[in-house]
Amino acid sequence: MLSEPELTVLSYLSTEGGDGVVQRGLADALEWDPSHTSRVVSNLAELGLVTREQQHGRYRVSLSNAEPTERFADLAREFPHVDFADLIAGSTIQLLYHLDTERTAAELTDWIDVSRATVYRRLKQLGNVGIVTKRDSRFALTSQF
Repeated sequence: MLSEPELTVLSYLSTEGGDGVVQRGLADALEWDPSHTSRVVSNLAELGLVTREQQHGRYRVSLSNAEPTERFADLAREFPHVDFADLIAGSTIQLLYHLDTERTAAELTDWIDVSRATVYRRLKQLGNVGIVTKRDSRFALTSQF
């Protein structure tokens, strides 16, 4: 599962990265320590989600053409008002995985190692940005997602 910092880098590269960015510029844009940025980018490169090439003594970071990266980039560009890094980090990504069909909060709680209150809180956050809908007592992804 990706961490919030990793999703933040993917979001930034999706919306601001264009042909890639110099790693130091990425650190500056995200207001992160360069060593932290380097660790996050290295993790993403190991997963094949970004490419990191050395040019003139600096690393240039760009999104890879892996399918998950392309799908995430499409979402980030289509819905720029949604902070996906904050929204889907942690247990929320597990919740979304289990919403492959309509589910109740009780069913979701059984599959995810969090409290029912957390499940409801995450579902509300997802509903607020139009990712999840509720019909009777069942939750599902909206048709856009």
